[in-house]
Amino acid sequence: MPNARVAFLAANPRDKQTVLRQPEELQRVKYALSNSPIARRVEILESLTAKFSDLMRIIEGPKPEVLHFSGFEASAKGGILLEDGEGYSHPVSTSALTDAFRRAHYRPRLLLLNCCNSASTAKALSAFALAAIGYEGEVADDLCNAFCDALYHAVFACEPLKSAFSMASEVAAQHPISIEAHRRYGMSLKPARLFFHATQQADIYRALELKPISVFISYGGPDQKTAERIHDALEAKGFDAFCFSKDAHAGKPLHELMYEGVNQADKVVLICSRSSLGRPGVLNEIEETLRRSARAGGRNALIPVTLDDFVFGDLARQSPALATRLRDLVIADFRDAQRSNTRFQQALDRLVKSLEEV
Repeated sequence: MPNARVAFLAANPRDKQTVLRQPEELQRVKYALSNSPIARRVEILESLTAKFSDLMRIIEGPKPEVLHFSGFEASAKGGILLEDGEGYSHPVSTSALTDAFRRAHYRPRLLLLNCCNSASTAKALSAFALAAIGYEGEVADDLCNAFCDALYHAVFACEPLKSAFSMASEVAAQHPISIEAHRRYGMSLKPARLFFHATQQADIYRALELKPISVFISYGGPDQKTAERIHDALEAKGFDAFCFSKDAHAGKPLHELMYEGVNQADKVVLICSRSSLGRPGVLNEIEETLRRSARAGGRNALIPVTLDDFVFGDLARQSPALATRLRDLVIADFRDAQRSNTRFQQALDRLVKSLEEV
């Protein structure tokens, strides 16, 4: 389930002579998200022929944390240009936008007006948005795309917005098209302006505060190779995974590492095998994770992963209470995954779905 939403609204009315590359702009946003550690926790809502009804539906319904508009300014006085039912220009003034935000009780964490002459509108809407970005003067389409590309890579990496904005401005200013537009037409190399709501601390503010889902992998020494394989696969999918053999710092007391790991991680993946479930360290991690779940009112953090039949058979004879506790949970089946890459990927995909239910 997504924890945050980004709404991408674009309008390129048919009566405008300039054709904007908005589908490319949207693809850049999607690509930046796909390479982010929070990719599975953010949903992108999109409308490439946005009408005023689309805007209202978005801000009254899902209320996205980031609202991105790509298109044209309505007039020299500000506002934006949406589309009517026939695809022609529908100007929406700054005052109409502020009224819409006020009626919907909508306060986006970031409002990005990716169009020319939008700084005054962004500044006015920063009374509602916690942060807003707009441009002063005419802006080359390539500069806008370069700016957004760099900005979203930083935003989706959960960087502070102020530093993300500065980096994106530098990247856009160095784009060859920006330099040529500056040389030939006197266009500004850094036209973007960032406005914060008066309540925000600019240096530490983030447009998205999500972090990668953290996973502590509990295992016994003989299963290290499998634990490392699961660790690497989860890291590749954007999780913040901890595996003792890869991530433990020398000199840290083992009991502190265990206690912090199972209590601070979003989820604890337990390798269930004859080799692991007989290890005192693993048993301690299981007990601490179960205590953590009890303190959280029964909310489970433990995800068992079986490599053999031990948890379904002999464990019940050796430790009936532990066997019952583990078998009361849905156990991820990796028994065939060690012999087949296809089976490993299938088992991993099912594990990922479980981990995403944080």
